Amino acid sequence: MTKPLLLVLTLLLLAGCGPNKMPPPYERVACHYKKDNPLLKVYNDVLIELVETRGYQLYLNKSLNIDSLWKTSPLYDLKDSSAIYAELNRIHHLFSQHQKSTFNNPKKWCTAYLDSQLIDFKMVLKSLPSEMDKELWTSLQIDSSAWQKYTPDSLQLVKAQLNYRDFQACTFKIEPESAFSSQSPSCSIGHYKFSTVVLNRAKDKGWLYYEFVCGGTCGRGEIITIEKQHENWVIKDSKMLWIS
Repeated sequence: MTKPLLLVLTLLLLAGCGPNKMPPPYERVACHYKKDNPLLKVYNDVLIELVETRGYQLYLNKSLNIDSLWKTSPLYDLKDSSAIYAELNRIHHLFSQHQKSTFNNPKKWCTAYLDSQLIDFKMVLKSLPSEMDKELWTSLQIDSSAWQKYTPDSLQLVKAQLNYRDFQACTFKIEPESAFSSQSPSCSIGHYKFSTVVLNRAKDKGWLYYEFVCGGTCGRGEIITIEKQHENWVIKDSKMLWIS
């Protein structure tokens, strides 16, 4: 129940705060590392942001009791958008504190499992209904005439696969999907699977699809727009394709 509840509350807050006052993002300590392979840099940056901002805070383990946090929160009873904004700001401040306490503290780290196989991004687009396809191209500003697809050979990726050993993070561990089993530790964030990345010709904006599964009724698939900012890649927009 935790994950759907968090999503519902987030949507409620987005609606309650009004068009001119978006909920504040919570601040995170940035993980700095060096990647010689530019494509691996893309995936590494995106994985970190997904885990820390779109993974239902599962990477925080038991350092933050999310169930208790939301149960004691008066968000359901708040009607005024300013009060909702203030309460969400308080909760995001707690998330920020716990992210900082988890940062570079391996004893607190949970595990994200990475699928090495890449999905063909163009096949994802082709599988969409035509109506959704048109909406996606508009909402995510996908411009097929301007993108340039990086090929695996040009970036030294072997057989279009990702190796979990090539990834670095500062608040969670990364293991191959094959390492997950029913006997795995309870501190599991979930499974991640990525598509190939398509970039514009300037190589400062791109698109990819990812899947996140954290249980039988927990997960989602999204197409995201990413942009390069000060040598790092950040998620700028997203379009959910499915959720469970």
